[in-house]
Amino acid sequence: ISKKLSKKQKHSARKSRALAKAKAKVKLQFLEDKELHDFLHNIIGAEGMLVVKKIAEKELSDVDLVEKMDLKPNIIRKHLYALYEAGVVTYRRHRSKTGWYTYFWKLHPERIAAVIESKRNSELRKLRELLDYEKKSHFYECKNKCTRNVFDSAMEAQFKCAKCNEKLEFVENRERVEELQRRIGELTSSSVKQAE
Repeated sequence: ISKKLSKKQKHSARKSRALAKAKAKVKLQFLEDKELHDFLHNIIGAEGMLVVKKIAEKELSDVDLVEKMDLKPNIIRKHLYALYEAGVVTYRRHRSKTGWYTYFWKLHPERIAAVIESKRNSELRKLRELLDYEKKSHFYECKNKCTRNVFDSAMEAQFKCAKCNEKLEFVENRERVEELQRRIGELTSSSVKQAE
């Protein structure tokens, strides 16, 4: 009977380990999405992605992370703070019996796409405002291209450059308008792909 219990216990332990590995793999699946991965990588770099992988599996304290990783505590905290500022991690504070606080960090992969979309929408809004400004304005600059002036400021300066005193002449901004339209198109199409 004891051998059968032992075999059952071993089987149960193997099953538990396999289940834990499967759960960890599912929790890291979001990193396979290139846009999500690139977004996080731009914030914290390759070194910080190691921290992301650890806190994606389960909530961990910064102390636990220091023990499990080959990184200095201040480096780990720097990455955690950057992720917190981006809105993709949260923390809870626990006070020990000795009065010291321990911070437990949790990654929220479901928030990453929303943060990306919010940043994209903000950038789209700024680009559309700039495009509108470019379309409605006439620009003037000197041959040295010191500054770019709208008509009113060029007229106030009597069509002379404030830096080099050269004559300000009308410049076509068609290329700039086309570039802004291209960037808006790219962001709009990537926004549609994200929604699908």
